[in-house]
Amino acid sequence: MKNKTSKIFILFSTIIYIGAIFYLVYNLTSEYKNGDISSKERFDYCVLNLKKGIDGKASGSREFNRKINQSFGNLNDFTFIEFFEDGKSIYKYQINEYSETNDSKLIKTYFQSFKINDSNYFLTANVYKLKPSSIFHYLLVSFLVILIVTIISCILIIYYNQKIKEEELIKEARLKANSINKEVLEEKSEETFVAQDSKEEVKVSSLEKETEIESEENVNSNQETEDTNSNQEAENLEEDVEYLPENKKVKEENINLTQDLEPVEIKDNPEGLFSPETGLGWEEYLLTRLNSELNRAISSEQDLSLFEFYISKLEKNSPTYKSICDYLVNAYQFRDLIFEYKENKIVAMRINMNIDEAIKFADDIYKDIKELLKDSFATCNIGITSRTIRLISGERLLKEADQALNHSLELNDSPIVGFRADSEKFRKFFEDKE
Repeated sequence: MKNKTSKIFILFSTIIYIGAIFYLVYNLTSEYKNGDISSKERFDYCVLNLKKGIDGKASGSREFNRKINQSFGNLNDFTFIEFFEDGKSIYKYQINEYSETNDSKLIKTYFQSFKINDSNYFLTANVYKLKPSSIFHYLLVSFLVILIVTIISCILIIYYNQKIKEEELIKEARLKANSINKEVLEEKSEETFVAQDSKEEVKVSSLEKETEIESEENVNSNQETEDTNSNQEAENLEEDVEYLPENKKVKEENINLTQDLEPVEIKDNPEGLFSPETGLGWEEYLLTRLNSELNRAISSEQDLSLFEFYISKLEKNSPTYKSICDYLVNAYQFRDLIFEYKENKIVAMRINMNIDEAIKFADDIYKDIKELLKDSFATCNIGITSRTIRLISGERLLKEADQALNHSLELNDSPIVGFRADSEKFRKFFEDKE
């Protein structure tokens, strides 16, 4: 908005400046071009007044001299006037000692003789083609217009500079607050932050509580004996958390986001990084990469958007499905940020993109995918969520994308649904905790 307003004002100011200069040049040029005609008319008018004024008047009388003065009128139109009677000068006007000689292109010299009452009269005058008063008037108008616009510009510049300084101070304060928050998170190993979003809660606590799960169905009847050393027990607990079946529920989604995430150990790694069937990353690597990118986004104070695509009524090994996968790789540019997910679902990440930008981006992708599906009965739905400013785990972000996608499937007229978290409530809760 600021940039748009600035551009409009700059354009407006430029037009005013150009208009003021054009006004000055145009009027001076026009008056100079008409100077020959106007100066000749001015001189002829003086001659006519002289003939009428002095006719019948006694030469040298008071009335005779008064009529001569009246005949010339405004003397600012002349630089030099001299009136002769029978070769004798009876009236003379000049603005300076050099005005009798005309050396300027702005002045025109005229002379005329006539006879009244048996006396011969001769009049010579230097008349302005372009009067100094006109030059002063046009210059004054242009100067005042330019001065007013310049003053307004200076006021706006001072105002915007002050506003920019205030924004920089606010930004610095936020950066300091973020650094203090990170230090507090590192010092406190057991602290829970709750972020209220539109319908959900995010809970983040220390890694010490990560092993508290409901594991009754995971206990093997051939459980190891009590004399097993403590190191082996810890390893078994970690494996139970990582490979928890889908029908199990985790009590709390726990992850320490202030520490670098270590890759998850997977027992049966798929061959290669990408599926030969779709060309996308294996689902087993999704959470590891998502948590890693989240940690990087948090440390660099960037946003991260997560997209979940669902292609219904289409076989995973079909050519059309492969074409959609290839298209998504080109759209997102990085193959290692796109993964297979569950049945006929695809998950993709986009770094440094907020929820509003993500929805616009998804709208363009949806149009292209719909074009690829025009010869089939398959449909496409997209669920979107973003990190915003939250300290959030990959599991939680993926769950939000699932909910957005499910909501999209419920709404027949909305193939794209974005999950928008309330960052203001989260920030307020975070500040209250401090």
